[in-house]
Amino acid sequence: MVLARRAGVVLLAAGLLAGCGTTKDDFPKVTKPTYSSYVAMGDSFTSGPGITPQDPMSVGCQRSTRNYPSLLAKALDVTVVRDVSCSGATSADIVTSRPTTDAPGPQLDAVTSHTDLVTVGIGGNDEGVFGKVIFACATGTRVAQAQCSPTVKSFLTTALARTTARVATSLEAIRAKAPQARIVLVGYLRVLPEPGGCVVTGLTTARSGPAILAQDMLDTALADAAKRAKVDYVSMATSSSGHESCYGNAAWVNGFRTSPGDGAFLHPNEAGMAAVAESLARHLT
Repeated sequence: MVLARRAGVVLLAAGLLAGCGTTKDDFPKVTKPTYSSYVAMGDSFTSGPGITPQDPMSVGCQRSTRNYPSLLAKALDVTVVRDVSCSGATSADIVTSRPTTDAPGPQLDAVTSHTDLVTVGIGGNDEGVFGKVIFACATGTRVAQAQCSPTVKSFLTTALARTTARVATSLEAIRAKAPQARIVLVGYLRVLPEPGGCVVTGLTTARSGPAILAQDMLDTALADAAKRAKVDYVSMATSSSGHESCYGNAAWVNGFRTSPGDGAFLHPNEAGMAAVAESLARHLT
């Protein structure tokens, strides 16, 4: 089962390395853009915890050498790459310091006036959004089930409004430091399926509805942030439909059970990283 998914990943990665498709039947002919200096920022959905091999210099941040920034850099033949994504990062960590040995300063420090491409995947950890929704909607306790809908409808409405503002501010700081750069805010892969999709074991209807709504609300908040900051936004919501955590070998995100070396629970696996890289490559070309 795992070998089948890994084979698909290898084929997709090979396509990326060839410029996202080489035959006229697969994709229209495009001119590959030239980027000389690429900086990747973000949290664990960017860094790739649990996906082997891990960068030995990023113990605290858990960056995989097979995450989407690595695959995208190869696809675009970028010569200078700085991946400063870090597990647990918030939008504030883009512009302020984090107390980890492999992330001693703000992620913004990696950007220079020569940077011409920046991707940012951030926002889900702001105000503990991910953690609070998972606790309220994905655990099996009756207390959690009672708190799922209120958490999404009351807490998230105000929390995500603040997240939009913070992410926009971070993006504007990047723009100020690299005025000529192409800046792309990257949305999150869907963890839970849309209504009528696969069934997540143990997740009742009372909790799945609000949890799915939370995903959509976060996607909208990030789209608004990108619009405010006048940067590109690549949403993964539509393309990852049908690849959520309960779709077995077709899943781009792990559920609570994982395969060794293929990502952390409730995080992208290698196939998911390849899918994000392909979406970004398509967008940039």
